[in-house]
Amino acid sequence: MLPYGDMVRASFVLYFGEHDVFDLIGGEVGEVKAETWKNCWEVKQCGRGPDSAGKDGRPVCPAAAPGKFDGINRGMNAGRFCWAVAGTFCNGQMQGRFARKFVDCLHCDFFQQVDLEEGRFLVLTPYDAEMILAGQRARGDSPPTDMPS
Repeated sequence: MLPYGDMVRASFVLYFGEHDVFDLIGGEVGEVKAETWKNCWEVKQCGRGPDSAGKDGRPVCPAAAPGKFDGINRGMNAGRFCWAVAGTFCNGQMQGRFARKFVDCLHCDFFQQVDLEEGRFLVLTPYDAEMILAGQRARGDSPPTDMPS
């Protein structure tokens, strides 16, 4: 079986064609630049990423904590799936559950960036993520290992 990154690249080529993939990723076909896939705490600069534990007495955001959504939308932990995580800290305020905050998240610049980058492969809801994770478990796949650190 192909590594996760190779599967994504192959999917892009099959769906978009080689010329469009070249334009989409800004490099040679099959070359996806890891620095493109940023997590919410890197974009929002909230200071609550995984390396901020205990600094300034502020807790790590639930989206930055290790959990079952690691790797979803090519993010570290739930860093590119933050809209689906309860209790995230956005704009300096603690957010509620997915059902209550999702409409607000649709207007978020970070959500829109991930939507644009993932395109038709965007994992939007916790249900979608659970189906993907269940399929991976059933096939015996391990989580993707080519995530940016």
